Amino acid sequence: YYRQHRTMKSSNHERVCIWMVLTSFVSIGAEAFGPKPLPHITKPGWKAPNTIRLHSTASDIDVDVPSITTLSTTKIGPGPNGGFYHRIRHTSTSTGTDMTFGLFLPSSHESSSSSSSTSGNTPTPTPTPVLFWLSGLTCDDTNFAQKAGALAFQTANEEGIAMVLPDTSPRGEGVPDDESYDLGMGAGFYVDATEEPFVSNYRMRSYVTEELPALLHREFNIGGDVRSGGTSVKSISGHSMGGHGALSIALTDPSSWV
Repeated sequence: YYRQHRTMKSSNHERVCIWMVLTSFVSIGAEAFGPKPLPHITKPGWKAPNTIRLHSTASDIDVDVPSITTLSTTKIGPGPNGGFYHRIRHTSTSTGTDMTFGLFLPSSHESSSSSSSTSGNTPTPTPTPVLFWLSGLTCDDTNFAQKAGALAFQTANEEGIAMVLPDTSPRGEGVPDDESYDLGMGAGFYVDATEEPFVSNYRMRSYVTEELPALLHREFNIGGDVRSGGTSVKSISGHSMGGHGALSIALTDPSSWV
């Protein structure tokens, strides 16, 4: 895939035009957002320890669960019911690296154990619907939260929808990279690479379509698991490189996405 991609680059003239347009949007965006914090986002009043184990249902299933670490938690919206945006790091079996993703949980979210902790006879609640958002070239897991998070998360909370914001590629020491902006870190294209040296780590299609949905369903009761006979309540979208990834993923396996 990567070899073919390198041969399909735009001409120099086309790339100059594209960069002029992008630069204009970046300038406008920077001026519009400025250094001011996004409205209605407040940090929680308590300081979390460096490592927090979010609730896990691992004891109920016979699988090995990778370690999950909450890097930060942000309260969204005023009042007690605004939902929370988390940045979470876990060990990925798809990429062979640590991966970080954003996770917005609406105030209506109920994990599979929260009900069983109050009553052993209470059935597992319906999984919270989730929207996967795939960001574009050179972005990371924070892109959506920084540019649209305040209003987008408030709307998601009103609709009772969780949001998952994966990174755009594996990262870290030892992960192959390239000096070109459209290859390597930040440019995973949501595919599984087939050429060396990328083939071992750049397995973003498997990560987004298999590993991450399974982890979210297992650990947080989000999205459902159609492969185990459940109902899928997850959808997928994105912009630029992420828009292409979302379309190709959904069209390849439409039964898993709504």
